[in-house]
Amino acid sequence: HLDMIDLAVLISTLCGDYLCAPHQNSIKYLASPLCTVEVIKAIADRMPAQTRGVSTVKDVLPYVASRAHSPMETVIQLALCLPKKLGGCGLPLPSLNTPIEISEEHSYILNGSKHIIPDGLWLNKQICYEYDSYQEHDQTEAQAQKDRNRRDAYERMGLRTITVDRNTMRDDTRRNLAFAKIANYLECEFDWSGDAQIKRHDLAWRLMHLQTIW
Repeated sequence: HLDMIDLAVLISTLCGDYLCAPHQNSIKYLASPLCTVEVIKAIADRMPAQTRGVSTVKDVLPYVASRAHSPMETVIQLALCLPKKLGGCGLPLPSLNTPIEISEEHSYILNGSKHIIPDGLWLNKQICYEYDSYQEHDQTEAQAQKDRNRRDAYERMGLRTITVDRNTMRDDTRRNLAFAKIANYLECEFDWSGDAQIKRHDLAWRLMHLQTIW
């Protein structure tokens, strides 16, 4: 009964490591994701072709990445990667929350951490993005310093970083500029036509309102 957008959100949620707790206005984190896109694909491939809905599952899987760490990470990834006809940017899938081993120098900058974990990463293009959430990136000096250290480490590693926050996602112009920058780094075309902007607006707000909390 779900269309591609609703189904993409459902699959991303099943393949993420977060659980919305709206009664507490918060998110709970799981030790590991409940599932992966690869497992869902394997199940879909084993089902009879005439099974109701299986073709839609197969159609949407190429646009969903595993390991989203929050509802807004699901929103951003799908807004970037769903096809343009649905209001997405049509960009290739990033790796979500994949640890990267870092050198001793970078470890020192990050207070001894042996890994850095970008929210979204295209390693072959040396590009990553970070979502600064309201809950986890408040404006305390300690958190601000931690964020500066992460960006310093990314720069030293040669990774170009795009930061997205709640205000960016809620403002069409800011969101378009951020997504266009990512597309430019990936050497992909970004459509600035009025029709494309309307579709992206509609998709972004639909994705955000499908989520209980972000």
